[in-house]
Amino acid sequence: MNAILEIIETRNLYSHLILFKLYLDSKGRINDIYNGNLDSEISELLGDEFSKEYLYNAKQWLNSKGYTKYIGSRALSEYGRDYLESWILNFEKLESKDKEILKEKLPEKVFKYFGIAADAYTVGTFIQTLQLL
Repeated sequence: MNAILEIIETRNLYSHLILFKLYLDSKGRINDIYNGNLDSEISELLGDEFSKEYLYNAKQWLNSKGYTKYIGSRALSEYGRDYLESWILNFEKLESKDKEILKEKLPEKVFKYFGIAADAYTVGTFIQTLQLL
């Protein structure tokens, strides 16, 4: 059971990294093809924990759900945009105790990956910054 949960959690991490990057690059527009290199950017972000197999599984899952389009999950679909926006908006409904957890520091390479200024230095301020985009 734990192995299955680990696979699901890891796939979700990779999937959300891809969706965030596509969303921010396209400014929320659908069908805009991402011209960067998602594979190398995610690899750089995750470092030694990066796995091509998990990345492939995430891309395959995103395509099967209809959240992305084109080979290699290179553009957001309408479903993908709506899913990510809804997921982000759910953070507004967090309780105070949960918001305390979000005050953890984020590594600088997270800001580089998303192209966001480093003034969003905690999980909470990072999410607030994403909501403003």
